[in-house]
Amino acid sequence: MSSKSKKNQEELTDKQQEQPAETVVEQQEVMQQEPLIYVGPSLPNGLATKYTTFSNGIPVHLSIHFEKCPAFKQLFIPVRRLAETEKRLNDATSAESVFYQQTVKYFVRKG
Repeated sequence: MSSKSKKNQEELTDKQQEQPAETVVEQQEVMQQEPLIYVGPSLPNGLATKYTTFSNGIPVHLSIHFEKCPAFKQLFIPVRRLAETEKRLNDATSAESVFYQQTVKYFVRKG
């Protein structure tokens, strides 16, 4: 194999290895841009209202509560999952229902 064709082959291999990383980054950007809808309880002082949609991510004034109440974060879902999540919220044993109740308790204690 000539030195030139070996170099070309190495460049192709490098490009192939780079491809998946680029694809992952693109997928993450799409996920970050996907509209989210809040399916939790409406919160005091208009902090959050049930069924509010967010097209540019979750605002900082809401995300600051995620560390103290991880359940709150779980109530921001992709819009495409709304119907499925609504059904699960009506099931008292579902994770979504538990997240909802934990969020209520967190904001009642806080307020």
